[in-house]
Amino acid sequence: MKTFVINLDNAEDRWSHYKGLDVHRWRATPYEEVSDEDAMRMISYHNVPEKNHLCKTACFLSHLSLWEHIVKHKLNGVLILEDDAMKVNFNLIGLPSDGICYLGGATYTPNMTGKFIKVDNLKNGINEIDFNEYRVLMTMSYYIPNYKIAYELISMVMTKRRWRAVDVMLGDIQKNEYLKAYLHYPAIYEERPNNSQIQTKSRKKYADKFYTLQRAERGPSALHQAQSDRLIALPSSLYKIN
Repeated sequence: MKTFVINLDNAEDRWSHYKGLDVHRWRATPYEEVSDEDAMRMISYHNVPEKNHLCKTACFLSHLSLWEHIVKHKLNGVLILEDDAMKVNFNLIGLPSDGICYLGGATYTPNMTGKFIKVDNLKNGINEIDFNEYRVLMTMSYYIPNYKIAYELISMVMTKRRWRAVDVMLGDIQKNEYLKAYLHYPAIYEERPNNSQIQTKSRKKYADKFYTLQRAERGPSALHQAQSDRLIALPSSLYKIN
C-alpha cells in the first residue's frame, strides 16, 4: 500500500509527525493559488469568510490533484491521509477492492440536514456504507484500491457544475452515482487535535457531537475533536483505462 500525506509546504509542524515513516508527501494547494474560476465553483454559505471559502476550495483541489496523479501513474492500493490524521489502531482487518474505504471519520445523517449520529450496527472490519442510514464525513484517511476508481471519481467530478467540500462531494458521488463506499470499524485514524487550516473558528464546541468510528469502547478520552465542473486540462489519453 502506498501512502500519501496531503500537507502544505509551510506546515512543517504537521509534517513532522510523519517524518521517518514510509509515506509520501503530497503538496497541498495553498489558498493563495486558487483561481477565481475555481473559487466560483465552490458552494459556501453566504456569510463564510473569503479565506475560509478559498481554503475549502484549495483542500478540494489538493485531493483532486492527487486523484489525477493516481490515474496518471496507474497506482493501485493508495491510502490518502490529511496531515492531521493520527493512527490510533494498528489492527487493520482487510480492505475492499471495489470501492473507497474510510479508515476514520464521523457518521452523519444521510441527507446532510441533520446531525452527527452514532451507528450501532457496525461489525469489526469492513462495512459497506448504507446511505439510507448514514454517511461519512471527513477525508483525513481513506483508501482507493485502484486507479480505475480514481478515474471514476474524476470523471464524476467533471460532470458537476458546482463543487462542495471534498468530504461532502465524495459522499454525494457515492450516494447518487452508486460508487461503492465502505468504512473500517473500528477506525484506524482519528483527527489530531490541531487548529483547522480551513475554518477560522475552532470546532472544539462540536466535539461532543461527533461520533468517531472508534466509538466509546476505547473510553471517552479516545473521542478526539473531529474536526462545477472542473475542466481538467489533461489529455484524454491520460484517462485511457486498459
